[in-house]
Amino acid sequence: MSLVLVCGSGQWEDTTGALESTRRFGALLGEQGIRCEVAGWGNEYPPRGWSSWREQLAHHLPRFV
Repeated sequence: MSLVLVCGSGQWEDTTGALESTRRFGALLGEQGIRCEVAGWGNEYPPRGWSSWREQLAHHLPRFV
């Protein structure tokens, strides 16, 4: 099994700690022998926008299908 954890970086992620907690979760998975990639995406994607999630799916999904 291989996982990709995708998290943005910006105001919402910085104030909630989402990016840092995603990185910690990825590290915990790795310690358990679960292959995991933490993929951060920058401020070029608007927060909470469905178009941003569509672009991320289009970027990452082809590696798994």
